[in-house]
Amino acid sequence: MEKAEQRRCTEWRPRHAAWQFGRHRGAAIGELSVRRRIVPLPTPTEHEQKSLALVIEEFESKTELQQAVCLCLLRGDNTHEKIGRTLGITAGEVRAALIGVWGVLYDRTRDKLWIR
Repeated sequence: MEKAEQRRCTEWRPRHAAWQFGRHRGAAIGELSVRRRIVPLPTPTEHEQKSLALVIEEFESKTELQQAVCLCLLRGDNTHEKIGRTLGITAGEVRAALIGVWGVLYDRTRDKLWIR
């Protein structure tokens, strides 16, 4: 019996190019496959919900991630890194989540966040 040929893919390809190159499992060359830990988003108490609704404009219309970031900030995580560790995301993803959230201030000199 012949050994089944293993399908190996070593070409350089864009990350989301399955339509062009066919379906390949795993990372393309130059990519790093990383499993992200899944952390449940925190749920605000009724008091926290009211507090955030007072200081964050249109808090109810924000995404779940934006609400979770604001909740972490209210609970004392005052840097992008601390919030990222609490939520299991990167500091860059925290920064991106805060785009369009009015009521959160950032002090670049001390690298601290706070709610106005």
